[in-house]
Amino acid sequence: MICPYNVKVHITVQQWTQEYSEENENQLPTGTTWTNEYFKQMDCVREECGAFYNGRCNYKGE
Repeated sequence: MICPYNVKVHITVQQWTQEYSEENENQLPTGTTWTNEYFKQMDCVREECGAFYNGRCNYKGE
């Protein structure tokens, strides 16, 4: 069972691309930023979790 409560890995990747103006050297470069986020959920730790009681997960997502 995968836990909806805990995130094992949270990776944020940012990439910046710049474009210089060959016509005007004094012009500031323009660019674009991309941000990607990756999440990997943990396996359920069952009794070791505070949301697990009465033999099941009671996480409500609040």
